[in-house]
Amino acid sequence: MKNNQLINHPIAHITVLGTLFGMSIVASRFSIGQFAPLTFVGLRLTLASLCFVILYLISQGKRKWPKDGLLWRRATFLGVIGTAVPMAAFVSSLQYQSSGITSTLITISPAITVLLAHFFLPDERLTFSKSFGVALAFSGALFLALRGESGLVTIGRVNPIGYGLVFLGISCSSVSNIYIRKKMLDFAAMDVAAVRMLTAALTAMPIALLSSDFNLKQVNAQGWLVLLFAAIVGTFFAFLLDFYNTQRFGASTAVMVSYVVPIVGVLGGAILLDEQITGGMLGGMLLIVLGVGFILRRQTAVQQEKQIHVEEA
Repeated sequence: MKNNQLINHPIAHITVLGTLFGMSIVASRFSIGQFAPLTFVGLRLTLASLCFVILYLISQGKRKWPKDGLLWRRATFLGVIGTAVPMAAFVSSLQYQSSGITSTLITISPAITVLLAHFFLPDERLTFSKSFGVALAFSGALFLALRGESGLVTIGRVNPIGYGLVFLGISCSSVSNIYIRKKMLDFAAMDVAAVRMLTAALTAMPIALLSSDFNLKQVNAQGWLVLLFAAIVGTFFAFLLDFYNTQRFGASTAVMVSYVVPIVGVLGGAILLDEQITGGMLGGMLLIVLGVGFILRRQTAVQQEKQIHVEEA
């Protein structure tokens, strides 16, 4: 009984999901030694989208492939801006820095989303607590940048392109989060995700094929296995678990995965890829995680207040 309670506890699900996301970043860092970044992204998205197609085919009685034209148009925007561009940016950044640094910087995404929400969502205004959290998270990122942390022994001082690519990726991801809140809440989440993944693959794969860097001759068995892990486990199954967590435990609980990803990215990179862990990295990560904590704590409190009002009504 106790084992079942542990398995079904939200913390267990959040830890597993954070581990999958964190390890997919580590896998991407390993893969850029064999794949060009755009090639890896194109193949990863293509394999993940095929998993969605198979899922719909084997569950035809319960689920039909989405045909709504409006859903397709809006999900296509998400596929390009919210999936293809961020993934390409994150994977490309790993040419310049460790998976630990990239996963830590990605954690700042809620702070950027909160800033955008203040301007584009009337019910998501900045509060003192949120503003403090945003400032704290950004101070952590700035601390890492000013120290020139790369997380790699072979690189003395980080190339700013790596940091810039991560911020491009999380900015696009945050824009897509706002777009979902404004335009996509009336659609089935699974249908949106399937179309989003497919259109992301249809965007990324042709670009990869046309790229002069497209070359699979140097890829060995390890490289293909890591690609399969990143596509099937780190993308497809991770999304399904994210979807399940949100449906079962609520959005405020599901976003707690942000605390797990940088820890897994830093430790996984150090153990598997001999990446560095410095005091500066840990200090920057602590500031970012604390900042995100202030943001998420306030969002959770607001959602609980809304739920109480709904129940009272």
